[in-house]
Amino acid sequence: MKKLFIFLLLTWNIVAFALQIINNENVQQLDLHKIDSQYLKTVSTMRENQAETWRGVPLNYILPDSIEFSKIVLSSPDGYQVELAKEEAATAILALFEDERKLEYENRLVVPRKREMFWIKEVTKIELKNKAVQPPLRYITIAENWLKNFSQPHALPPFVKDTGYYFQEVAKSVLLFTRAEYLLIASDGVQHNLSYQNYLQNAILSQNGNGFDMKSPDMPSGMWLKKIGYIRTYDRAMVFVNQLQNWQDLQQLTKLPKKPKRVVVDGNSFSFEQFKDLSWENCAFIQLFY
Repeated sequence: MKKLFIFLLLTWNIVAFALQIINNENVQQLDLHKIDSQYLKTVSTMRENQAETWRGVPLNYILPDSIEFSKIVLSSPDGYQVELAKEEAATAILALFEDERKLEYENRLVVPRKREMFWIKEVTKIELKNKAVQPPLRYITIAENWLKNFSQPHALPPFVKDTGYYFQEVAKSVLLFTRAEYLLIASDGVQHNLSYQNYLQNAILSQNGNGFDMKSPDMPSGMWLKKIGYIRTYDRAMVFVNQLQNWQDLQQLTKLPKKPKRVVVDGNSFSFEQFKDLSWENCAFIQLFY
């Protein structure tokens, strides 16, 4: 019985710390610590004016060459999730050592040119995906002007110190879809593609000065977005005018691939040339025609 217990304990540890690489229905399990040290890579970073050296497995080394994908989603057991474009994997490693000392946790994603909030610890799952083909953006609602007519900001339990709106209220009324993936971009460029059901159905838009933060009890606080600027699903978006004041600001943040030929703003028609520098401060609803 004792031998069986030891066997089960060892088996549990192997499963608990195995890294899964998932492509559609194909799942590969990998133990990073069993990769020969000759394949490890060292990268140098600077945080808070302190130089650091990380050594670990290059992300490209463990990704299959024969599979087409355009983005990589890395997750940890606590629900923390980050997304990288395929090209960003070239400089990324799953670190096992920091300054030649073995990490106290299993691994850490290190991407030298990305902010530390993307350096997820304890990566246990890597999903290889292709970006969904989005239809052209057709409808824009200006958040602040719509929210003023929607309801007054209110308390947001379980967040005891926050006032604002439940995201579910906004999603159902403006964006219409609640069983979808949402693109969220903060004014500083940080962005997430998140499942509504997994992360956003209990989320809030919390007032923060002249803007709103996106928080959710279903996501680690490191994923919360400050001063949200843009929320999109399918062909609909909500834009926060305190962060994005016209088409030029929106284009700079989102890199939209197409520009409209004609635009209707609150019932008034404009050519794109007339519209591109128009302030959205007093707008409520914008419709784009291509």
